[in-house]
Amino acid sequence: MSNIHASLADGGLLVDIHPVARPKQLVFEQSGTWSHIGVVERTEDFMSSIGSSETMIGRTVEAGLFAPVTSTVHERIDYFESVADWEQHLNRAHTLGVVADESVLKRVLERLDRGEPCLRTESSYKVGTYAKR
Repeated sequence: MSNIHASLADGGLLVDIHPVARPKQLVFEQSGTWSHIGVVERTEDFMSSIGSSETMIGRTVEAGLFAPVTSTVHERIDYFESVADWEQHLNRAHTLGVVADESVLKRVLERLDRGEPCLRTESSYKVGTYAKR
């Protein structure tokens, strides 16, 4: 972080964007209503790296390199257009697996296979800005 601090002009801002450390919520659509059916779990390495980055930012603030300016949490929604799209999502590097009602998920995937866009994940990202001191 000291390299980043040195490279910023006086008055410069550091922008930190990272996921909130929690599983992605898995939801499906039925008759216009979105309902929770489970979670997409993330790997332990991924979750700990989020915690490490938050710790590092906190240490730079404590050391007086940066001062917090803003902090907001934004929701992210990812829709799946096909079963292949869903399977590709599950094969991402930091995805551990799914914990869900299997019978409901099976029916949802059958609908998705017929071309009905009825499955999405919901997650959150934190955006913080920090002023160079």
